[in-house]
Amino acid sequence: MDIPRRFYITISNSLNHGISLMMPRSFAKHWRHEFDDTVRVIAYDGIFATIGLEEVRGKIYLTHGWEQFFDRHNLDDGYCLIFEYTENFTFNITIIDDFGLEVKYDSDVPEESEESNNSNTYSPVFEVKLTPRLHSHQKIYVLGRFARQHLPKFLHSVQIYDSLHRNWDITTNLRPNSEIHCLTIGWVHFLSFKELQMGDTCVLLILVCSDNVF
Repeated sequence: MDIPRRFYITISNSLNHGISLMMPRSFAKHWRHEFDDTVRVIAYDGIFATIGLEEVRGKIYLTHGWEQFFDRHNLDDGYCLIFEYTENFTFNITIIDDFGLEVKYDSDVPEESEESNNSNTYSPVFEVKLTPRLHSHQKIYVLGRFARQHLPKFLHSVQIYDSLHRNWDITTNLRPNSEIHCLTIGWVHFLSFKELQMGDTCVLLILVCSDNVF
């Protein structure tokens, strides 16, 4: 019988999956002898993340480094993670959202063609669809790669303007590396005023990064 190289886990906030993640016992039984104290995981961006392993009462957990990986990929309740073990302590991870679709993490930022004028500029944008699980009425997440490329660190608040030049002050929560993680206080008021509902899509465009304006 072939030894399975894949396992999947559905994220549950009630089980603190944002802090640590337990490998299925049957999988760990077959492969634990190949692992050291750490494994490497690869997701959409092809970047290796080193995650610490911890054994507690015979159970193997992904621990140190997992919380940062979880936040960077904006994982949330109901997402499904498919782990595929390749070799050399390395897992490829496929991320499936709560609608059953593979998450691609497109940046929504257009690339300049070779014929484009290098003096032209564009305003970075990202889109988020309001869903009951990923984007609640309380906060909205900012994709880690987008924040890293286009937003300054230590940004504790932003302003959102609409097409009629009305504005809202929004407080941010930061990741451990000081990048924006999500928009929080003030977001509910914006949702209410604009009468946004689950299923709606928000397109946020950076107008003046130095003044923290969307």
